[in-house]
Amino acid sequence: MSQRNYALDGLKFILAVFVVFIHQKTPYTTCLLPLLKSAVPAFLMISGYCIYTTDNLEVRCVKAIKHMLKLCTWSIGFYALLRLFLVCIGREVSFMHCSIGMVYAVFFNNDIPFAYHLWYLLAYVYVLVIVLYAFKWRKEHYLYIVVPLLFLVGFLCEKVFIDNWFFTGLPYFVTGLMLAKYRNLFSNITPNTIIMSFLVAVALSFSLGAIVSEFNRICVALVAFTLVCSAISIGRVYTNETVLSEMGAKYSLLIYVFHPFCGIIITIIDETFALGIKKVPFLYLYPIVSLLMTMVLSYMIVHTGLNKILK
Repeated sequence: MSQRNYALDGLKFILAVFVVFIHQKTPYTTCLLPLLKSAVPAFLMISGYCIYTTDNLEVRCVKAIKHMLKLCTWSIGFYALLRLFLVCIGREVSFMHCSIGMVYAVFFNNDIPFAYHLWYLLAYVYVLVIVLYAFKWRKEHYLYIVVPLLFLVGFLCEKVFIDNWFFTGLPYFVTGLMLAKYRNLFSNITPNTIIMSFLVAVALSFSLGAIVSEFNRICVALVAFTLVCSAISIGRVYTNETVLSEMGAKYSLLIYVFHPFCGIIITIIDETFALGIKKVPFLYLYPIVSLLMTMVLSYMIVHTGLNKILK
């Protein structure tokens, strides 16, 4: 890509906020799920869009694989040690679980036993490897054929197939690749038109998704697709870096990794001092407090240079 799209960086921060609100549940987050669930699919599309290039895509994939493997190693290790510590002090944290059929769960469903949200990292590694060899062997056209089939199967069998590298990671990532490859076809479409499409998709998600649960996966795909297209279009018009884009580039991945940890800290403080954080009315502020705490932690990691070790 010739020029960095800062709107996509800004969107990454917004998507990280969505993820925090999904996992730190409140009475109102359930109502927002049709929008919030677009976070990971949109993340994957952005990754595919940004990694695409006509000359050195293989080099980018190899570099990204090494980065993600290192990220997977230390983040899984971190949450494994954290869970061990919590077990030792006699605390139970609901979001950490051990899956039945551990090998199948981890290697096919990417269900990390120490922290469920890390499935995305492992799925991303799988997808990068598949894309790398598809382009290396000049078989990338098969990806463009398979993706619509994967979407169709996922839409028709929503209750059977779960989020993993095959039914979520690969189709959304390759969709991002296709958006980058054929971006000139959309160059004449104005940002207002695409943003309007996004708003229509959100409206459909809230209406159809609430009436018929089988539409949930379709609605998520529509919202994620139009959301990413909106950011791409806006980024072509507004080419200057903003505070939001800077935060997205620096902190979005760290927020994704560490927000459950901050949620655990808040829970321990709440239970120790009987603050009532998870009771109404304070419960409504719980995701915001967790987000702010995670942002502070991410800021400290970046500005102490620790992120250079973790990368």
